[in-house]
Amino acid sequence: MCYDTTPFAPAITGGVRSADPFRGTYTTMARACAICGKASIGGFNPQSSGMNRVRAHRRYQPNLQLAIVAKGGGTEKVLACTRCRRTQTKSAR
Repeated sequence: MCYDTTPFAPAITGGVRSADPFRGTYTTMARACAICGKASIGGFNPQSSGMNRVRAHRRYQPNLQLAIVAKGGGTEKVLACTRCRRTQTKSAR
């Protein structure tokens, strides 16, 4: 295999302070869920099949939305995947 499909390794522990308020105070991975860590993965376009042996590469991005999470006695705005947001609203009922 000539490429690696694993998600990018996290940055140095402690993270990098982000100026973007939607990504929270600390981010360790670009475009990743702040709760479960789901990040983008590599794959192939679905229409590249059949006799077409040249497969076109693409990236599958997680569906990240703004979520308000309780942390340390307060609330924080973070980017969370839709599955984590759904689980969060289910446990609140």
